[in-house]
Amino acid sequence: MADLSKGQDQAAIEASRARAKKRRPLERERLKANKARRAQYVASKKAAALVASEGKPDIGVRDRWLEQKATQPQPKANALWPQSLDALAARTAPYGETVAKYAQSEAVRRWACDSIKAPGNVRSNPEPVVSISLDHYRTQIWRDIGVKGPMLPAGGYARALDDLSPDSRFEAMLVVNDTIAEWEAAGSPGLDQPTLWVAYRYLVGNVWAGELEPFEGCPPKPDKI
Repeated sequence: MADLSKGQDQAAIEASRARAKKRRPLERERLKANKARRAQYVASKKAAALVASEGKPDIGVRDRWLEQKATQPQPKANALWPQSLDALAARTAPYGETVAKYAQSEAVRRWACDSIKAPGNVRSNPEPVVSISLDHYRTQIWRDIGVKGPMLPAGGYARALDDLSPDSRFEAMLVVNDTIAEWEAAGSPGLDQPTLWVAYRYLVGNVWAGELEPFEGCPPKPDKI
């Protein structure tokens, strides 16, 4: 009876793999169509923002917000910190692409989930859905270079996109791409030096933890952290 159960389990696994393999071409086509839809979405958002700026009475509120922000004292940039995404990527090679994606996702999360007040702060998906989708995405980009991912309070690691079913993975990436497009249409708020530093510090922490090999220029691990 136990052998029969094992055989049934193996048959179910093989059937699941076959279904997933069959869906892959459709998933690739969906992702390709979503990429085109994202570009069109960004263009339409920018066009809508332009129309709104010409006709909506509340645009004056946003203008005053920008004017007030521009007159506020700005913290001096730390020359030791990365100054841009390109500088961050160059400084952290060969992990540059991953760190840049993480910095971008950090700014997107703050905009979509942490109530950053900025003109055009509009997202089409509910905050909890955006948050969990970004969690899967952020865990995946680190797993792709050998980092297990953030630990959960109850133990274990946060789930990556590869841990989801093909349909769930596709839906999560759809939310991530939509939110990034909306964030870009809003002017990419929050992508500042402190956000870049968060991404840089996270990479260095994983090097110090032994998850990744040191990169050129990586600061040495202090005796006490």
